[in-house]
Amino acid sequence: MEQEVAVPMRDGATLRARVYQPAAEGSFPALVLRTPYGKDLAATTHLAIDPERAAANGYVVVIEDVRGRFASDGRGFEPYVHEFDDGFDTVQWAASLPGVDGRVGAYGVSYMGTTAWQAAAAGPPALRALATAQSTNDAFLDLSWRGGAFNWGMHLFWVLGNFGLVQLLRERRHDPALEDGVDEAIGAIDDYLGTASHLPPVEFPGAETLAPLVPFLVDAMTEDRRGPYHRARSLAGRYGAVEVPALIVAGWYDVMLSNDLRHFAAMREEAGSRAAREGTRLVIGPWSHGPGMISSAAGEIDFGIRSSGAWLDLTALFLDWFKQALAGDADRDSAPVKLFVMGSNRWSEEEDWPPPNVREQRWFLRAGGGLSREAPPGGAEPATYVYDPLDPCPTTGGALLMPEIYRRGAVDQTPIIGRGDVLVFTSDPLGAELEIIGPVHASLFASTSAVDTDWVVKLCEVLPDGRTVNLCDGILRACFRSGDWSEPEPVEPLEVLPYGVDLWATAALVKAGHRLRVIVTSSDFPRYDRNPNTGCVGVRATRTEPARQRVFLDARHPSAIRLPVRDR
Repeated sequence: MEQEVAVPMRDGATLRARVYQPAAEGSFPALVLRTPYGKDLAATTHLAIDPERAAANGYVVVIEDVRGRFASDGRGFEPYVHEFDDGFDTVQWAASLPGVDGRVGAYGVSYMGTTAWQAAAAGPPALRALATAQSTNDAFLDLSWRGGAFNWGMHLFWVLGNFGLVQLLRERRHDPALEDGVDEAIGAIDDYLGTASHLPPVEFPGAETLAPLVPFLVDAMTEDRRGPYHRARSLAGRYGAVEVPALIVAGWYDVMLSNDLRHFAAMREEAGSRAAREGTRLVIGPWSHGPGMISSAAGEIDFGIRSSGAWLDLTALFLDWFKQALAGDADRDSAPVKLFVMGSNRWSEEEDWPPPNVREQRWFLRAGGGLSREAPPGGAEPATYVYDPLDPCPTTGGALLMPEIYRRGAVDQTPIIGRGDVLVFTSDPLGAELEIIGPVHASLFASTSAVDTDWVVKLCEVLPDGRTVNLCDGILRACFRSGDWSEPEPVEPLEVLPYGVDLWATAALVKAGHRLRVIVTSSDFPRYDRNPNTGCVGVRATRTEPARQRVFLDARHPSAIRLPVRDR
């Protein structure tokens, strides 16, 4: 193992890497991991592949600090900006190392996976395969913003904790005057909910000290329309330049689930070679982000030993993939998709995503709190509630990347069901098991007394013991109801409008005797920024107003959830 190996970049910068070499004589393929979290942090560098085990199995492993982080050159860190060129240069450099046979694979989880994708999109000739997990494809959609709402909780946790404080400590070595800022930054991070609740959010406590060190946090908040800023940092639109197959690993309760599903769809349709299109594979487990892949539990539900990444042996999964893909012999006989069906707690092999053998089933929200496949009658009264941004519905489970006190994954929703700003619609006990597998959407007909507001929808399963467990969820900011993220649309107070809420996807077997439940509210805080109900101002809001919300449930306005189901 060689420490602090210099990796030259085209612009004269030097990045630094750790290189693991097999003890045996000969030439071997190289595997590249590029990380912003420090190459000494085993919690991230060993998550997908154990580098020592990989070296023992005949791979040269390169783990590199990205530009602006830890031992690599660069005073400032700009996420996703330099990873295309730096990734290209690193792959080509790795291919030229002594003991490397010229073939390179790139891999990683989360940000590290995104660096692998960005290197692939730059087209380095030595790159032969990718293996990534839980990584982004779009710097706007579902990373910074979801459904028009800002991913506030994730950014506050991820950026300030992982980048802001570390960058501040690093810069303090050059400027002792920053000492006072360290205490301020620690206070802002420790008082997570207080910091998240500050109005306006963009001026959060500690922002004066931290924002210059992590300007991308303020950029992510203020770049609230999809445009050139995001396209320059995104994979979306670049898959035609990716000519190597990819193994894509995702989690049902992961914040990057939709991004991984878009990776797979784009590779199957747009990749620059037939080998990449036909060789790409997708694996989805019942996991939350990062270390959650190792566990068999997501939140309060344990899905059994078969579900855990430890049982699957992620290192073996990745190395087996590289063994075939680097040889130009991806296993064409294997199913393109392997996913875990929660409830049956078994893995299922599929021909595609979404699975081709499913059909849509509509379940209608009914007056009085029912949920039924029977269409609603005319004249049914709407359900109403008041959403007050100063008393938002708290985050309870789901696809989170937040402090541990906010439990990720499948969590009992009972604590929020009794709130006055939460609508609950529940089915009768199912007479037969129901397999839900694929994308899930809600179609709401609703009105608000405000000039803008949010709609949050959760699909849940009610267990025999009374717990209400979330399967998937979504949010939509009313002014972005058209899905055009470049320009908001005004909302006329009290006008009844259709809202399509994307709940991403799930694979779950709901057993006979269990019930389905749909929850509708207008906030999920601090996971998302609160809509102030005063217009599309979001993170700039300095004042809030309560809004009277109405969800319509009659024959002319049949609010429903659309489930992909498969006959068993």
